[in-house]
Amino acid sequence: MGSWKYPVILVTSLLLINVVQGNDDQISWKKEIVDWSVIIGVYTAGHVVGEMDVWAKESYLAGSTDRPYHESTVPSSWVKWSASLVGVGMVMIPNNSGWMNSVSYKNFKGFAGAVSLNRLLTNVAKNTVGRKRPSFDNYPDDERNDARKSFFSGHASTAFCIATYSSLFVFDNLDGVDYFDHNLGKWLYATGAFSLAAFTAYSRVADNKHHISDVITGSLLGSSVAWAVYRYFNGEKSQKTGISRRESRFKVAINTLDYRSGFNLFISITF
Repeated sequence: MGSWKYPVILVTSLLLINVVQGNDDQISWKKEIVDWSVIIGVYTAGHVVGEMDVWAKESYLAGSTDRPYHESTVPSSWVKWSASLVGVGMVMIPNNSGWMNSVSYKNFKGFAGAVSLNRLLTNVAKNTVGRKRPSFDNYPDDERNDARKSFFSGHASTAFCIATYSSLFVFDNLDGVDYFDHNLGKWLYATGAFSLAAFTAYSRVADNKHHISDVITGSLLGSSVAWAVYRYFNGEKSQKTGISRRESRFKVAINTLDYRSGFNLFISITF
C-alpha cells in the first residue's frame, strides 16, 4: 500500500473510537467487520492484479505505438496521496452533524470502498485488454509489461473517482457549516477537484502514456463507481437527523479533438 497507508489507518482508528465513545449511532461490529473485510479484500485483489503480467496474448484495441517516451507529469504517488488527503479531509472537516461522527465515518468507509473497487476494475481491464501505450515502441526494457497496460487510464479513473465522491459529500453534508453555508464554496471545491482530475487525465495523453479513449473511459468509470458507492452508503435516511439525502446526479460531457490538438473535457454536475 505504500507509506500513505499510515494516515488512513490512523484516521480509521480515531473515527471508530470517536463514534463508539460518542454513541453517535449503534455500531454493528459484525457489519463493520464484513464491510472492512470486503474493502480490504477488494483493494488487495486490485493490488495483486496490478502486479501481474498482462493476461491478453494480443492487444484487443489498436492505436499508435511510436510516440516518444516521457516521464509522468503526475506520478502515481501523487494520486495515492491525494486520495489519502481527501479521505482525511472528510473526517477533519466538520459536517452538518458535527465533527468526527457517523457521517464522517460512513463516508470515509464509502470513499475507501470506491477507491478500492475502482482500482480492481481498472487493473482487471488493463490485464484483460492488453492495449499498447502510445509510446510502447520506445518504452524502457524493464517496463515492457506496463507498456501494454494502456486501457484504461488508472490515473484518470482514480482522479475522477476522488473528485466525484468528495464533491457529492461536500454538496450533501456541508450545508450547515459556516464556511460552506452558501453554494459558492461547494462549487469552488467541485470545480477545483474536477479541474485537477481533468488535468491529470490530460497529462496522461500529453505524456504519451494513454490514448484519448483510455482517459475518457477511465474518467467515466471512476465517476460512475464513486457515484454508485456513494449512493449505496448514503441512500438511507440519517438516523440522527431523519433527513433524507438529496438525490445527487452528475453528467459528464466530453468533447474530443484530434490528438495533435489535445482534447477538452467538460464536466457538468447537477445536485
